[in-house]
Amino acid sequence: MRRARSREVHGRKPAPAQAPARQPLRALAADGKTVRGARRPDGTQVHLLAAMPADGQVIAQREVGHTTNEITAFKPLLARCDLAGTVVTFDALHSQTEHARFLSRTSRPATLR
Repeated sequence: MRRARSREVHGRKPAPAQAPARQPLRALAADGKTVRGARRPDGTQVHLLAAMPADGQVIAQREVGHTTNEITAFKPLLARCDLAGTVVTFDALHSQTEHARFLSRTSRPATLR
């Protein structure tokens, strides 16, 4: 109380109480799954790579071809997503140097986990 009164008397403005709050980072998980019971006409199983935020709703999804793997579908899947201020999580399969470079260019500030 005295400090506030002293500022009024001496004409000084009080310092701001707190710095403005920072926006929380968004979380986005990338994971692949083989669809149980689904088969292509040639008999191979259907495998999907999906991106989903913490609420579990799929916001992007790509089919992974039977002659390839999730690594080649990772960048095209996330290229369609707004990754600014997003923490992207993924399993060890995607711990690739090229994926880290891609994420650091598209999700500033980038946080890899």
